[in-house]
Amino acid sequence: MDEGYLASTQAQTFGIYDIDRVEVLKGPQGTLFGRNATGGLVHTLTKRPTRDFEGYGELTGGTQDSVRGEAAISGPLGDKASGRMSVMYNRYGEILKNVYSGVDAQGRTGTPGGGENGYNDDTFAIRGQLQFDFNDNASLLLIGNYADTTKSEGPYQGIGSIAVIDAQGRHIDTLRAQDTNSNCEASSAETGNCINLFADGDTDSVRPGVGGDLFGNLDPDGNRSQVNKDFAFDDENKIRSRGLAAHFTWDADWGTLTSISDYKKFYRSISLDSDQSATPLALFQSDGRIDQFSQEIRLNGKTDRTDWVVGVYYLNVSKDVTQGLAYPTNSPFLVGFPQQILGILGAVFGPFEDNTTGNLRTDSYSLFGQADFQLTDTLTLVTGLRAIIEDKKYNQVIGVFVNTDDRLVETAVSTGFVPRAPFADSTSNGLWSGKVQLEYSPDADHLYYIDINRGVKAGSFNAKLFDGVTLTDAQIPYKSEVLYAYEAGFKAKLGGTTRLNDRPAGRSQFARQIWQRSRSSPQFWALTAKPW
Repeated sequence: MDEGYLASTQAQTFGIYDIDRVEVLKGPQGTLFGRNATGGLVHTLTKRPTRDFEGYGELTGGTQDSVRGEAAISGPLGDKASGRMSVMYNRYGEILKNVYSGVDAQGRTGTPGGGENGYNDDTFAIRGQLQFDFNDNASLLLIGNYADTTKSEGPYQGIGSIAVIDAQGRHIDTLRAQDTNSNCEASSAETGNCINLFADGDTDSVRPGVGGDLFGNLDPDGNRSQVNKDFAFDDENKIRSRGLAAHFTWDADWGTLTSISDYKKFYRSISLDSDQSATPLALFQSDGRIDQFSQEIRLNGKTDRTDWVVGVYYLNVSKDVTQGLAYPTNSPFLVGFPQQILGILGAVFGPFEDNTTGNLRTDSYSLFGQADFQLTDTLTLVTGLRAIIEDKKYNQVIGVFVNTDDRLVETAVSTGFVPRAPFADSTSNGLWSGKVQLEYSPDADHLYYIDINRGVKAGSFNAKLFDGVTLTDAQIPYKSEVLYAYEAGFKAKLGGTTRLNDRPAGRSQFARQIWQRSRSSPQFWALTAKPW
């Protein structure tokens, strides 16, 4: 966004408003500017301050009580300064209608106050810019932005399903429970007989009702807009962001110097009814705070036969995240399976949460450059290289806490049970990426090209949910990734209104092979989450 990297998933919820253009670069990137990217780059650029006064306003309304307003004003603030102010407000009402009655199919009460409608949005965003043109060669752009979003609990819908399991215990198919006359917990692929899903001593291998989930809850209306879930609040999820940036540009006879200083701060509080039903089974919760700062300095210029750019880049990201699973008062996990670890903890502590608190600090240093050599009037060679040192430090603590409020991520009152010792580690990766591309352009209307790109991504750490034994300390770090991308294609202008692009492309399996080799047990894929 405006040449500033977005280092977290919640950062990608930024408001799209007062936009000048969006640039898309395919495949591995990183030899031109910014941070290296393995899969590609989507670059959103906002409109800049103008020397002439201008402004606009837009207002849109629609169904679901939807209202969106956008406005901007821009103009001179003196002989050498200009400014631009942009605002956006977006709101729409709940799309999913909740028919929760206060209890599930077996009479269990859920989260107090829940059962509200969901899938809504309430977002306000503002951006201010100041442009200082010191002379014809030097300018400074300052950008400040803020955004605040409130949404409902995760707007998902759940439907009962039946697992089809073969004689080797493999899950080979899934049936929609409402499409069958079966009330099995799971079904044998060979015989069609019921299979007991939980190895907990319970000899009953059927669910309470045909067409429902394991607790008898029925989907209210198939694929339509009704839901039936207890943990549902229309203001549960909150995302806030703020940022400051300074862009300095100096044009000289030999080229252009650009400096980009960028700071962003994000806060996210997310909750999700993990079972998406009226049964108070388990809740996923996450609170995250992310601070990031980047500094880029680059030089670019051209000669008669060469376009070139070189630069240095530094990125610091500090992420503090607490995430876990909360088990409400009447969760079947606590009272239905007393011989399992959750049932034992529930009997001892009552409602509880198992939460992982992790801090990940990243320091990334890069030197990059690219040069386009015009070998002949029709043939151009493009070469680029990036060298990276990326250091990470990770600390993790897993604890079990008393659940006093289903809507809070609890870390205050510990049960005293610690499933595993705290973990701390650091990594340092030396990496490189690059590209070689050959372009042939016989005239202004045709371009043929072939290129090879090498992309990389540094390793990091797995942040686990509740985990006492499934992941060893040696399995928490994961390795770096390498990707090779090959592309060939052409672009042709067919008359004044038509352009033809063709780009067969391929990517090597090397990245996937590295990931497969980094696993040390079959449990790694099934039990490991990578939210960082």
